[in-house]
Amino acid sequence: MKQQDPPKWASKLLGWYCRKELFDFIYGDSLEIYDNRIIEKGKFKTDTQFVLDVLSLFRPFALKGTRINSNKYAMSENYFKVAFRNLCRHKLYSYIKVDVLGLGIAACILIRLFIKDELSYDQGFENTDQIYRIVNTWNRPGEEVK
Repeated sequence: MKQQDPPKWASKLLGWYCRKELFDFIYGDSLEIYDNRIIEKGKFKTDTQFVLDVLSLFRPFALKGTRINSNKYAMSENYFKVAFRNLCRHKLYSYIKVDVLGLGIAACILIRLFIKDELSYDQGFENTDQIYRIVNTWNRPGEEVK
């Protein structure tokens, strides 16, 4: 059987807009898919599908002239630089903000520990949902006793 090629204009279009470092991978994979489809579906349907595949790859990641930012943390790094500069520029205000933030976090941790301790009573027993506390109050002359 004769080797059949995809439409040349679609291949040229892919080469025109696709970045060079991606073109070899994308075009190679497209040719493999093309060869598999041509056996199953025939030349016309496979050519149509190849053109649709080429058009569907017209996305920002593949365009020439676009640069992929390899540093994923550039924006965070910039935020930390600006924050550090503001901390240095406004020392008293920054000290107050950091101090209050630390106190707030410490208070939240203490409240969480207190609640955890209060909820942990009687957890060592079986059927903890059936444990009850009975409180008696009675009066003696002159004082109230619980």
